[in-house]
Amino acid sequence: MPYAFYNENFGFAGAYAYAVSGWPQKQSAIIATAMAGTKGLALGFMMEKDLRIPHTRRLYLDAMAQEGYFQDNDIYVKGNPDFPNERAGSNDSDEDDYVTSDGMDNFFRLRFKYLLPIGHGRDLIISTQVVDRGLLVDGATGGES
Repeated sequence: MPYAFYNENFGFAGAYAYAVSGWPQKQSAIIATAMAGTKGLALGFMMEKDLRIPHTRRLYLDAMAQEGYFQDNDIYVKGNPDFPNERAGSNDSDEDDYVTSDGMDNFFRLRFKYLLPIGHGRDLIISTQVVDRGLLVDGATGGES
């Protein structure tokens, strides 16, 4: 799905988001977005959820990755020579206490999950819910009374 937006960091930006559920495994989902702005900024983000590790029954992985390039960005960190004794970005700091810089922003996270063999997870590792016009009609899990 393409979309556009404006903010003071990106300027006018164009972006595209893509999401799929049930691929590459029936319980997993992937979402990705890429964007670029008129101020020379670009960002890509991808997240995968509930991917079962091959050759295991109960071990799953959630992964997230982001890569971005930011040009002429205002950063509220120590380093502005006009404010040597002030903590940039604090409540009582001057609004002009920042430095302007270009830079990369990277973020990666892996989270492993293990489904314990207790409760509903003892016999049914991947449950399937069936919906009809948004209402659950089959496959409810949880309490029984």
